[in-house]
Amino acid sequence: MVLSIRYSIVTYYKHHVFFCVNQRKDGEACCNDRGAEDMRAYAKDKVKALRLNGSGKVRVNSAGCLDRCDKGPVIVVGAIDQHPARPF
Repeated sequence: MVLSIRYSIVTYYKHHVFFCVNQRKDGEACCNDRGAEDMRAYAKDKVKALRLNGSGKVRVNSAGCLDRCDKGPVIVVGAIDQHPARPF
């Protein structure tokens, strides 16, 4: 049952856009220092305004550190594979 619940959540959206919004406290370069949170908010608002959000459409997400801080802000765009889930 847990597998089927997880699969239904994952397949609710067709595309995911992850923005690294990590904020480092030690003063090192990070995506959030370069406007990642503002970009994520803009993308989320734009997706909603264009009615691209919701079931079978696009989800804009926050992500933790993607370990490319010196290249940021970093985003990952992906489509969900719609094949049935398989146990490990």
